[in-house]
Amino acid sequence: MTRAELASRSGMSLSSYKRFEQTGEIAFSSLCRVADILDSLEDIEALFSRKEYTSIQEVMEERRRHRKS
Repeated sequence: MTRAELASRSGMSLSSYKRFEQTGEIAFSSLCRVADILDSLEDIEALFSRKEYTSIQEVMEERRRHRKS
């Protein structure tokens, strides 16, 4: 699929899609449409998934790991 086709199918102008590629800036709704077309919505869903902790210790360990990254 070409850039023009992807932009068109996601309801974006080609210039908006190119700007997204160059800057990384895009409206969230547009990003979701692009992800849907690319069959990657699960990647966006994973960003917002909640991790279930069984103890406060798990929460603290998770925070420590993120600080070291």
